[in-house]
Amino acid sequence: MSEPTKQRALRKLDAVTRSGIPGALAGLFQLHGGPPVVPRELPAGNVWLSEFYIAKLHKPVDRTEWEMTPQTYNAYYNPPTTRSCCPRDLHPAGHRRLLVDDAIVYSYAGGTTIGHEITHGFDDEAAVRREGEPRELVDAADEKEFNRRAAMIVRQFDEYVVVDSLHCNGKATQGENIATWPACCWAGRLHKTEQYKAGKPLGG
Repeated sequence: MSEPTKQRALRKLDAVTRSGIPGALAGLFQLHGGPPVVPRELPAGNVWLSEFYIAKLHKPVDRTEWEMTPQTYNAYYNPPTTRSCCPRDLHPAGHRRLLVDDAIVYSYAGGTTIGHEITHGFDDEAAVRREGEPRELVDAADEKEFNRRAAMIVRQFDEYVVVDSLHCNGKATQGENIATWPACCWAGRLHKTEQYKAGKPLGG
């Protein structure tokens, strides 16, 4: 990677906003109170959601808004807003948060989740562009090298067998694979704490 491209990539990385909990919760509590009753809550929820989106018309885009609830077990990267959102309580399922060792949290939540989402800002669809920047800002030589390495990941995942003779489609899943591969490498490094090296058991 040439120095100019590297500097542009670092500027983009610095521009990525990361959050583990929304600054403000959407007004879900505006739904009428009382115990949940599905036949009643579904129409009320649809009405609330419609009003929520209608209220956005002709207003500036809220770049801090989450596209999921904080308790949702998921994460995402949003290219238009250069924003990575990962719920703060994300931890291995089936384990109480306080019983999970730091090494597991760093590798699982930090590496394979947060690292994965941030890397989406540099995958085959994003390269090193910042929001609003044309792709031409990536040097031609760097573009060629990026495509060469991306093709290696495509071939690697093409070899994986899903079931019987059915293989993965590395081209179709290229963006996810590019984001996952370095994230798993980071997770491996983050997992190797002093406790791990000493052969001691890790919670979680």
